[in-house]
Amino acid sequence: AGALAAVERLASPETRAEVERKGAMLAEGLGNAAGEVARAAQARTVGLMGALEFVSDRRRETPAADAARRALGALLRSGVLAIPGGVSGNALSVLPAYTIADRQMESAADILTEAVRPQMSCGM
Repeated sequence: AGALAAVERLASPETRAEVERKGAMLAEGLGNAAGEVARAAQARTVGLMGALEFVSDRRRETPAADAARRALGALLRSGVLAIPGGVSGNALSVLPAYTIADRQMESAADILTEAVRPQMSCGM
């Protein structure tokens, strides 16, 4: 009965609307982080799953795995969990809980931007 109630809650229109709203916040936060510098990474989101790709050359899309590792360390030290990945190891994924508060999402976006800024502007 408990599992059925949980599934019904997750499938409800209210939950879907909330996830879509928070997903838009995540997309904006990742987009802002990627747009901070000329050698911007690419940001991608689907719902509450987001990824930030680090590149050293935007035109050639040259992977920057070292920058991703440094950003990962900065995020973890700041309390934001991220998962390293990507074919070249140059992507970070974030998967906030759907119960995340707006204030926490905004704070995480600010921390992400601060972690990305030095990685993307250093001489890669």
